[in-house]
Amino acid sequence: MACRSLVLLLIASLALSILPVVGAIPDPGEPGQALGPDVGSPWWLSWPGDEDGDGVHDHLRHVATEALAHDAGARVEVVVDLDRSPGRLDLERLELMGMRIDYVSRYVDAVLGSVPATALDAISALPGVVMLEWQGIGQFAMASAGPSVAIDRVREDMGFDGTGVTVAVLDTGVRASHASLDDMDDSPTTDDPKLKVFFDAYANRTNEAYDSGEHGTWVSGIAVGTGQPGGQNIGGAPGARLVGVRIGSSGGFPESTALRGLEWVIENKDTYNISVMVCSWGILLGGPNDHSQQTDGCGHAESNG
Repeated sequence: MACRSLVLLLIASLALSILPVVGAIPDPGEPGQALGPDVGSPWWLSWPGDEDGDGVHDHLRHVATEALAHDAGARVEVVVDLDRSPGRLDLERLELMGMRIDYVSRYVDAVLGSVPATALDAISALPGVVMLEWQGIGQFAMASAGPSVAIDRVREDMGFDGTGVTVAVLDTGVRASHASLDDMDDSPTTDDPKLKVFFDAYANRTNEAYDSGEHGTWVSGIAVGTGQPGGQNIGGAPGARLVGVRIGSSGGFPESTALRGLEWVIENKDTYNISVMVCSWGILLGGPNDHSQQTDGCGHAESNG
């Protein structure tokens, strides 16, 4: 299994406050608007995940074959990559092929959802479609954090504690009532919540914060926790504010919610003064893979502030 390159970073600093602001989203269907690898030829012409060059991810082909062996009506989760931003006609064509669309990216040339396992070749032959990828399963992971990168020395020796910074954590959610995350100064006499806002990418709305597992609360504490109770496990940036973004649960998550959460951060970075994003997870795929829409999404977040 290869792991897509949104991997296990304590703090993936995006320099959001100094790079250009994202401009208006282009009209759907315009070529060349969403991010693609900066290479001399299109990535899909030499992608190792499609060794036979038929426009279908080799592992997706295997998954579909296995599924059809057990169920003639089986469906598979896919990422449909296009050579342009998906337009209305593209979506209509995909739906006519039986695709149930979960998410249409606004920054990456891709549509995510499920399709009949028998329709892979027909979909790959549609105008503008350049690749069908298997929609891998996201899994959370973080075995070590602050001490392994000596973040405590940055705080103690250099005085950098995150004051003035807002960190977005994309994970299972956050338990905002945790003593290390409930406020900025750990004083019951002040009204200074650490959490600014909580966005649930599954529900596609902001709502009251919660953690569908515990991983998100753990990662948030590592990033911005004040160390309470007891003051023993202080986060890397205890002076920073927090934005919680739930993209999945402890059992994993579809790529569509990861991309929705990522793009929500891009679009709301100025509203909530987000300058750092934490992604303590990866996307597991079958076979070799040196390109992914989520890698592109992270690159777009960085290049557009």
